[in-house]
Amino acid sequence: MTTEARLPIKAFISHATEDKERFVEPFATALREKGIDAWVDKWEIRAGDSLVHRIFDEGIPRADAIVVVLSHVSVGKPWVTEELHASVVRRITTERKTRLIPIVLDEDVDVPSALKHLLWVSVPRVGLDGAVQQVVNNLYGVDQKPPLGAPPAFAAEPVHQTQTPADETVLRLLFKHLQAHDSANAVLFSDAVRDRAMEAGLTEPSFIESVHALASAGQVSVTFMAGSTRFIINGIPNGAWLDLEASNGVDVEGLRTKVLSDVVNQDIRKLEPTTYGASFRTVQAVLQALQSQHLLRFSVIRNSELVVTDVSPLARRALLG
Repeated sequence: MTTEARLPIKAFISHATEDKERFVEPFATALREKGIDAWVDKWEIRAGDSLVHRIFDEGIPRADAIVVVLSHVSVGKPWVTEELHASVVRRITTERKTRLIPIVLDEDVDVPSALKHLLWVSVPRVGLDGAVQQVVNNLYGVDQKPPLGAPPAFAAEPVHQTQTPADETVLRLLFKHLQAHDSANAVLFSDAVRDRAMEAGLTEPSFIESVHALASAGQVSVTFMAGSTRFIINGIPNGAWLDLEASNGVDVEGLRTKVLSDVVNQDIRKLEPTTYGASFRTVQAVLQALQSQHLLRFSVIRNSELVVTDVSPLARRALLG
């Protein structure tokens, strides 16, 4: 099985004669060493050849790219100006889809208007070798972007309860912090949560901003300390708490039904969270949700016991569906 050989990329070098020795020839030679067929008039046009035919019928039309060397000398040359006439540029880049690469050879060159919309290579900034490499990368389609790394840890969580990954991460860290201190009267400072947020890739200012955003949205309750970036975590509202539990795989609706069944069918008044495989705070949130629906009333005794004090006739109806 034979494979058709790939033709080399052809690059027409538009330039002024005065720039040939100091830049064009070394530049074009380096391109040819990289496998690019650089077209330079000195190498292509022989005695007796028609300049117009060789340049405008062979050099430019057959090129995959046109490299325009712009210097203080070349921008004033009528021959180069003709090669860069707006209509020629438009026909080259639009109709033939030929790449057009300006190379600025001198400082403060007045780039022709037909090329101002293009990104050019600056030799004073990158040098000859840098110019060669940039053109080679362009013509061979080399992706010069650094490799794409993994996103920061805080962006790995899908956004469920908030608008941004950073807010979502902070909300979940606050949630886990409160879960770890399963008590109705815990006074929790922000320091531990701040440290975990920074381990996840957040900066301290972004952490504080997310806390303020969550507090403004009513998704957390915090008390900010005057003159400090510290704050006290008071809690997460019931609805947001149960939503977070549900997103972690807890069957919140099943828990609600079980609690309501125990209260209505078995007349259980003192609820033990451990019997439901749930935290004190989660069972409390379920009871508060039922209380907001006027199905029952409950109290927290000694900050550690959940006691139902009254059951509404609506509770049985709710249980029936």
